[in-house]
Amino acid sequence: LLAALAGAQIDPRHAVNMTVYHLHPEITGARPIDMDTGDVEGDLFFYLDEFLLPLECANASKGMSGFDCNNPERIDPNLVVSKVELEVDSRWTTYSACNLCNGTDPFSTKPCEKGT
Repeated sequence: LLAALAGAQIDPRHAVNMTVYHLHPEITGARPIDMDTGDVEGDLFFYLDEFLLPLECANASKGMSGFDCNNPERIDPNLVVSKVELEVDSRWTTYSACNLCNGTDPFSTKPCEKGT
């Protein structure tokens, strides 16, 4: 199945080139696999929010505060921003949550392999 997917091509009628950015731990590399990406404004939100994270985490309890304060894409000491040029299928869906695993999937709470 993986070999078939690797050879799959986007229907040229729906191929769109786009530039995205993502904030991530340097060790994960520039390819945004299971990590959030965004246009300039979208990724700027994640970058600027880093300055408020100490305040948020000082009183973290449940919900997104607890998630943000344990998210390797937010707390790693070696965060970088990568610019990625993509060709994508324009028939995408709405926002889908995806995040680098820290041992437990933050949405399903099931175990996952760290760094994936």
